[in-house]
Amino acid sequence: NAPEGSAEFFAGNSRFMTRKLWGTANEPPYFHHGQYTTMRQAIEAHRGEAYGTYVKWTALSEAHQNSVIEFLKTLQILPEGTKHLVVDERGNKKEWP
Repeated sequence: NAPEGSAEFFAGNSRFMTRKLWGTANEPPYFHHGQYTTMRQAIEAHRGEAYGTYVKWTALSEAHQNSVIEFLKTLQILPEGTKHLVVDERGNKKEWP
C-alpha cells in the first residue's frame, strides 16, 4: 500500500495477499504472484504454511480433486446483464446436470 515508485513500494513486504475465493474463476492467472495459469497448479504450489492442506489435497482421489476444481470454477461474478445463472466461459447459457 505504499505510493507507486517510492522506496517502500520497491522494498516489498513479507506478507502474501491471499485473493478472495468469490470471483476466482474470473481472475486468472492464479496464486499470490499470478505465476500459475490453472487452479490446479496454484493449489499444488501450496507447500509452505499451507502444507497441511496440501497433504489433504494429495490424499483426495483424482475425481474428488476434479470436483474441487469444478466447484472453484463456479465461483465467478457474472457480467452485468447476464440473463442466466449458469453460463460457460463466454457467458452463454450452460445446461447444468
